[in-house]
Amino acid sequence: MRCAICGKRFMSGCKVSHSNHHTPRRVEANIQKVRAVVNGRRCRIQVCTSCIRSNKVTK
Repeated sequence: MRCAICGKRFMSGCKVSHSNHHTPRRVEANIQKVRAVVNGRRCRIQVCTSCIRSNKVTK
């Protein structure tokens, strides 16, 4: 999933065990479905919580 405002999505990297063995992992962005005003109409969009907290979305 992707934030409709800033485009934030998952972050990829590796889990590293104590023996330094690397396995792939994904860290998902905290994306919520929010009813927001877009072009004068209310619709449901998927927005990350950092955009909600910084008031980039008008509810």
